[in-house]
Amino acid sequence: TPSPHAPPELYLCPSPSSEETELKFRTMEKMLMKISDYSAQKERPIVFVLAPSIIQVEEEKWNAQLSALNKDPKDYDRTLPNERLVQYALQHDLDMLDLLPLLHTAHQNGETLYFPKEQHWNQNGNQVVAEILEKYLRALGLVE
Repeated sequence: TPSPHAPPELYLCPSPSSEETELKFRTMEKMLMKISDYSAQKERPIVFVLAPSIIQVEEEKWNAQLSALNKDPKDYDRTLPNERLVQYALQHDLDMLDLLPLLHTAHQNGETLYFPKEQHWNQNGNQVVAEILEKYLRALGLVE
């Protein structure tokens, strides 16, 4: 069992996943379906958006976190939770947008997206995400 103070990536990103983590993923998948079913009953579209953590987006923070905890980077995949949920969404015809690749690219291009010591997006990060969401929702025909 991970420490309650450990970042979630330490139990969501190891490859292969533990049985406890598999249970967490199955629970998330059931929740996605319940939310999707509810929105269908209400005849309302739903779009799921995966918001990555700062250590998923900023590779240098990812590597520093693993190093500080004496973890072998080859045993972890920072994209694993997102890829797994996106695959589930594809298999179940759910609209899901994974911000990780887009925010990672923006970060690599010099964008500062997060406040330095927390998980929240700064003003620029919010602007970048808003533009990504607008483009995605327009592509789905959900906004004009």
